[in-house]
Amino acid sequence: MYITKPYTKEDFLWTQWGPEDMQHECDAALLQLRKNIEKVVAVLPAEKTFENTMFAIEEAVASFALTVSRIDFLLNVSPKAEVRELAQKLVDVMQAESLEIVSYNEALYKAVKEYAAKGEELTGPSKKLLADTLRDYKRSGFELSLEDRNKVKENYKRLQVLCTEFQKNINDYEAHIVLKPSETVGLSDAYLKGLKQDEQGNYLVTVANPDYIPFIENAKSPEKRKELVDLFFKKGGDRNIELLSHILEIRQENSALLGYKTHADFVTETRMAKSAEQVGRFFTDLTSALKVGVTKDLEALTNAKRADLNQPEAQLEYYDPNYYITQLTKQNYNLDKEQVREYFPLEHVISQMFSIYSTLFSIQFTRMHDFPTWHEDVEAYEVRNIDGALVAYFMLDLYPRENKYGHAAEFPVVIGHKQVYSSNDQNYVAPLACMVTNFPKPREGAPSLMSHDEIETLFHEFGHVMHENLARAQFYSQSGTIVARDFVEAPSQMLENWVWDRDILKKLSKHYKTGEALPAEIIDKMLASKSYMEGYFNTRQMVLSLFDFRLHTENHNARIVELYNDIVADLLKVGLLPEHRWPAGFGHLAGGYDAGYYGYMWSKVYSCDMFTRFKQAGLLDATVGMEYRKKILEVGSSRDEMESVKDFLGRDPNNKAFLEELGLS
Repeated sequence: MYITKPYTKEDFLWTQWGPEDMQHECDAALLQLRKNIEKVVAVLPAEKTFENTMFAIEEAVASFALTVSRIDFLLNVSPKAEVRELAQKLVDVMQAESLEIVSYNEALYKAVKEYAAKGEELTGPSKKLLADTLRDYKRSGFELSLEDRNKVKENYKRLQVLCTEFQKNINDYEAHIVLKPSETVGLSDAYLKGLKQDEQGNYLVTVANPDYIPFIENAKSPEKRKELVDLFFKKGGDRNIELLSHILEIRQENSALLGYKTHADFVTETRMAKSAEQVGRFFTDLTSALKVGVTKDLEALTNAKRADLNQPEAQLEYYDPNYYITQLTKQNYNLDKEQVREYFPLEHVISQMFSIYSTLFSIQFTRMHDFPTWHEDVEAYEVRNIDGALVAYFMLDLYPRENKYGHAAEFPVVIGHKQVYSSNDQNYVAPLACMVTNFPKPREGAPSLMSHDEIETLFHEFGHVMHENLARAQFYSQSGTIVARDFVEAPSQMLENWVWDRDILKKLSKHYKTGEALPAEIIDKMLASKSYMEGYFNTRQMVLSLFDFRLHTENHNARIVELYNDIVADLLKVGLLPEHRWPAGFGHLAGGYDAGYYGYMWSKVYSCDMFTRFKQAGLLDATVGMEYRKKILEVGSSRDEMESVKDFLGRDPNNKAFLEELGLS
């Protein structure tokens, strides 16, 4: 059994790093990485072992990655401009240098090949690690000519720089509309209290999600909705379109050099899907299945707009769907999302979520009040088993602020792994996961009230935290969420189901004024509305997936915006303005989901199937929860993901539950 060492305050001082600290840590990490890799290379062929070669490389990379992940994280969350500016430069430098030291080190490649040639009998995670390492060297170009290999290497360096700038441009984008008091029809008092105001008493509505989403769902004024959506659709701007064009060109060039028809073929080789052709079939089957549902939903939305405006010929516009979905939900189910918010104060929701996860996984959470953080709003926690044994740590950065990462995500700052190969040393590096969201910040007279959608997001992202925190894989590269990209969302997607359970909703709810739980009649309406507009929402997800996939299988470098507009017009039947730059704000294109955004829907198949076990046993069944922890979360990618799913289910997975979830069975 592994023993996890506790952290001290000093272990969190990285949250206080300034420019000089980051520069020092960067230089030290690069120097140590070089020394560690040189030590591996220096081992004579006859003396090479798994420990002094494969495990030594793992530990060298893990130690270096710790510094990279800390600096990269500060790039996304630090309130200090000078920290963010230098962090971007240092991340670029560290990624480029590490490519030279590890990924494109001819001597290191030779050392791994020499060890592999010894034919040492390996099993389990060790066998997989060697096989994956050899495969990755091939994918890096080591079987190419020196000229082509150098070209691939230089391309990867350029990609890292371009992708970092792409994400920073999104994070740095700030824009708002000015809303007169007379233009606030449809917006709740609680929402308005959370907005900033100018000297004339006008409200300032920003493109940050806590402002943006409730506004486009509830604002009566189509002119103001259009104005805000137009600003939102310019996030990242022309510069990011230019960057994306270069990124696509480089990805395709590398894929061709490495012998792949398209970048999508290169990407899917290491995924559960295994091929771009298989993903293409998935799109074809699902698009066909969704067609009837989305046609029905779009007709309902168009009719709602015509009735609302008393204009029989009115057509649905790009700034309309969210608003009319909200209005129809109110009409058809008498369900007011803003009223529902009043029952979900954030502090209560989080405390009850902790209780649920504690029961499921036999763990307990404790707030660490004296640990330093990068911002006063951040909370730090430790995770222990119910017997008191330390497991991991996590930190929560819940509220929006200027220049902070603008969406919801989990950042794995420390990946759990063993630092020492010897079986006699069972010490395990404590994982540290940081969850970043942008939920409404409480203000005087206006507590943080969560929409049901935001609660679903919370459970999803905290599911990633648990995937990181409960990791017990031996090797860094097989731990936590380092799994096949088209499976990485499945464990978290499965946990979204909890917020659609009657008893769980009662547990999560507590009216911020009366303290009452969500009334049964409102829960009935919420559950009845669950599948409402599923045709539209899943087709919307298909738009994003198909856009990403076609960018990486067809030549659209010069017409990125046009391709997106074409797909939206084809599947959602609405037109977008030519000057819109929505793809420029699609961070996943540069954030590791390239040719892989389909994974959100692909992994849904497995999440729905895994949930059937909890559905049968009960959503708070600790026995099934512990099986899930042991067979899915703890093992990471130390074995094939399909093997883990089969082990947990006790059978081969299928898509029956997925089709039922979409109302297509």
